[in-house]
Amino acid sequence: MRNIITLITTLTLIFTSQVFAATELQNKLDKLVQNNDIDGVERLIAEADKLNGREFYERNSDVRKIFAEFFTTHPDYVSFMHKWLKEKPDSINAQTAMGWHFYHIGWLTRGEVLYRDIYYKARDEMTAYFQEAADLAFKSFLKHPTFSPARDLALLTSQHAQVPQSKHALVDSAMGANEDKHTLDLVLRLYSPNWGGSLRMQKKICKDHEEMLLKEAGYTADMCYADQVLSNARIINSKALTPELIKWAIGIMDAAPKDKMLGARWEDAISIRPDREEAMQIIVDILPKRRDASYYYARQVEEQLNKPGYYKEYKRKQKKTIGTISVDV
Repeated sequence: MRNIITLITTLTLIFTSQVFAATELQNKLDKLVQNNDIDGVERLIAEADKLNGREFYERNSDVRKIFAEFFTTHPDYVSFMHKWLKEKPDSINAQTAMGWHFYHIGWLTRGEVLYRDIYYKARDEMTAYFQEAADLAFKSFLKHPTFSPARDLALLTSQHAQVPQSKHALVDSAMGANEDKHTLDLVLRLYSPNWGGSLRMQKKICKDHEEMLLKEAGYTADMCYADQVLSNARIINSKALTPELIKWAIGIMDAAPKDKMLGARWEDAISIRPDREEAMQIIVDILPKRRDASYYYARQVEEQLNKPGYYKEYKRKQKKTIGTISVDV
């Protein structure tokens, strides 16, 4: 179960703040890919990335939306990426796009079973795909550490492959290179107690980056830490996760703006809050804002709150509307 939840958490991190309704940006990319216009895709990425800087964090998320489209197995995109990398082997854009593709294949190969139940040949293939993704990610990241799609992928693949930097060196590079909240979320995941970290380390990271959190996302260090405490309440094994700490974190969450700490609110609703109707109402508020690895909770909302058609409508909205395959994440 822990490995399945890890899969859900990882994929949720990838798509945080990326809504997959058809947009002008995504339609442009789709058209360029269909026409095998490599230079056009490079220009589109450059345009999205030119505002790279803290003050443009929200607008700069466009470049992440572009690279999320390469997290796919669609044959048109796969064919385009191979051609792109062959023609421009030194392009950090081509390297990063292909890295996201391999990372996606790695997760598809892994499946949703417990790690110990993965067929040994599938496990070997999964490892090989993650290594390919990591190699490409670090080629780009080490050349251009401020490039957020490569930085994100370097942080993610470092948990599954051999990489050229230690965890601490990688984090120093990532957080010293035009840091933002999404990068910090990935760093905090690296320091989860389940990945050799601790709640104490996560608390220190939140405190060290409070200035950025306040500026970029309106988060205090306490909100950041409470989010980690509650978001990991089911999946970490730590003596530090005491009832008193959980109670403190819930108090911070309840006092925070309703559009903040969505991971904590989600965890509270599905595993902590005893009033199921109240919990379902929380889930109704959060479901449209995040993507999950199954539609289980949308079905629960429909059944427990007597909302006919809710599951079908939610599922329809979660389907990607441009050329890539539909993936529950």
